[in-house]
Amino acid sequence: MVTTFTVIAACVAALAALLSAAASWTSARIARSQRELAERQYELQRHQQELEKMKAKRELYERRLSVYQSVKVLLDAFRPEATFKPEDLNAFSRNTAEGDFLFEGRGIPDYLKEMSKKAIQLTSLNKRLSDYHHFPISEERTRYENEASELRYWFDDQYVAAKEKFKPYLDISVPTP
Repeated sequence: MVTTFTVIAACVAALAALLSAAASWTSARIARSQRELAERQYELQRHQQELEKMKAKRELYERRLSVYQSVKVLLDAFRPEATFKPEDLNAFSRNTAEGDFLFEGRGIPDYLKEMSKKAIQLTSLNKRLSDYHHFPISEERTRYENEASELRYWFDDQYVAAKEKFKPYLDISVPTP
């Protein structure tokens, strides 16, 4: 009976050791799986952050492009009659209002303000000149005509100048190696 009891005890001990080993193996496997899961979650989070950065860059690009397109619309409105209508100036002001916040430095915001100021000035000069059309040539009228002419030349030059000013912010070409 002692022998049977010893054999049973040995079998129980062996079974307990086997169960303990299985539990250790299972715990190690679970720990490894948890570590792999944590690594995958980290990679997923990193990819999501990269996607968010790309999305933010794209949104910034689109908003900057919208400001540039507003400049082009204003310049296109100038072409037929070499002046601006009040609705053109209002639309330009409204569509470029966020320019101060989209571009680094003062270059583009100052350019937009200069363009707006010169457009208003040209519109005002054209109005004065049309009112003075009935008057004889005078020094004041000549001065207005010269100022208006200079502004018209300036606006003609802006088709190329605007593209160059905005290019650093809108150029998405990938340099070739």
